[in-house]
Amino acid sequence: MQEFLEDLIRIMNTTITPPRVWGVFHACFFAAMLAAAAVILAFSGKLRKRPRLVYALTIAFGVFLLLIEGAKQIYYSLHIGENGLYWDYQWHAFPFQFCSTPLYACIALCFFRRGRIHDALCAFLGTFGAFAGAGVMTTPGAVLIDSLFIDLHTMFWHSSLFLVGVLQWAGKTFERTSRPFFGAAVIFLIFAAIALALDFALPQLADENFNLFYISPYLPCTINILDEIWKVVPYPVFLAIYLLGFIGIAAAIFFAVRTVFTFIEKAIARKKAGESSHSN
Repeated sequence: MQEFLEDLIRIMNTTITPPRVWGVFHACFFAAMLAAAAVILAFSGKLRKRPRLVYALTIAFGVFLLLIEGAKQIYYSLHIGENGLYWDYQWHAFPFQFCSTPLYACIALCFFRRGRIHDALCAFLGTFGAFAGAGVMTTPGAVLIDSLFIDLHTMFWHSSLFLVGVLQWAGKTFERTSRPFFGAAVIFLIFAAIALALDFALPQLADENFNLFYISPYLPCTINILDEIWKVVPYPVFLAIYLLGFIGIAAAIFFAVRTVFTFIEKAIARKKAGESSHSN
């Protein structure tokens, strides 16, 4: 068993030349993500008639994310030494970043069926989660490194976030009113509050780059644009800009996608009405 684990760790530690942004590696994953999203949207009519299937697929995405995150934790913390395997946890890899939250939202859906909390969780996946996935898949420069395992994890993880978000819209898992979005924003703020509380409570881990949501007061933010804001404004102002900025982007996604779906559905309804009148 130990030999198997050591071989597995060696395979996971395979190093490569960091893939280029929009190089073959990145472009192939991005194209596959868009193709999968197109398939989901093409079947949106059937998905809306089968809410249990949409629910099962969402949970399946959550299970997949849980499994690959578990593998990532092993990658960062299980090492081979002179005396065999040893565990040394890497706190910078603690799985509670903004891009980690869709995993917890999927798990939470196991405990809630249709209702306000269910709709808020699904709206969170369709806005905040989809934004997290699309953002990294579009500009992955900071996360493509010389580790084959981490690069694969990054591509599978963030493309999954985008696809599970598309699935929520295609399957119409939440009402397209403002209430689910506000519920999603509350969920985001709860996640951010947990991250902030842990950042404040564990300052001794800052030396290990423990910076949940990149809002720790002890370490600089490294997110594009926000990193520059961090440098020039007081921490409370930075935090407010961070939270309101993420909510603003998610709101733009919500209302833009809602408008597109509403337009398409009305066009289809008009077409069916016209065909019905001609047939009569």
